[in-house]
Amino acid sequence: MTRNADGTFVLNFVFTQNGRTQETQETGNWWIEGNKFYEYHEESGKTDVYTYSVPNENQVKFKSQSISVGMNNDSYEFTDTRKK
Repeated sequence: MTRNADGTFVLNFVFTQNGRTQETQETGNWWIEGNKFYEYHEESGKTDVYTYSVPNENQVKFKSQSISVGMNNDSYEFTDTRKK
């Protein structure tokens, strides 16, 4: 994912299922309101909501509050690391 300073993002996915590899790209807007991070996906018209923390200058840790993609569990967490 590339998050731009103007509040836009580009998210590239590569996944393999049943031996087939597929690539997709999503675009949208991101913003912070209060202590939550919002990510609006243009393709789905839906907004994901996360709480977040900044453990250091190169990482942001996210925990889902409300996401549009169905998951096998209620709590989805990940850490983004700045690419230099």
